[in-house]
Amino acid sequence: MTLRLLRIPAAFVLGTVLLASSTLAQTHPAAPESPYGGTTVEDIIARVNDQIITSSDYDRAMKELDQEARQHGASMQDISAAHKDLLRNLIDQQLWLSKGKELGITGETDLVKRLNEIRKQYNLETLEDLEKAAKEQGRLL
Repeated sequence: MTLRLLRIPAAFVLGTVLLASSTLAQTHPAAPESPYGGTTVEDIIARVNDQIITSSDYDRAMKELDQEARQHGASMQDISAAHKDLLRNLIDQQLWLSKGKELGITGETDLVKRLNEIRKQYNLETLEDLEKAAKEQGRLL
């Protein structure tokens, strides 16, 4: 009789423990463990050649996209379509930057080329002459 009385509470306690442990496991998902023993600092969304796009890059671009869309009064459909294309656009941007790096083109190179075109347009000898002319007109380069 005493064994029978102990079986019921023991089964009840065991069932309660199993139920509680499964509930705790669902409310506190385990952090993914790194095979190298560290913790994940940043999630990588895409790898483009030797560059990466992180989740924070994506989130930042999403916020900028939303702000710009609100400023221009875009409809919800336009914003939704832009959200769908966001990752593709970030990847394209990285591809263009990689191609520019491969060709030796930087923003500074393009700026110098454009200033040189302006210098030729105004028939000036050097970029220093262009700078002087801009200062005389009250415009700084």
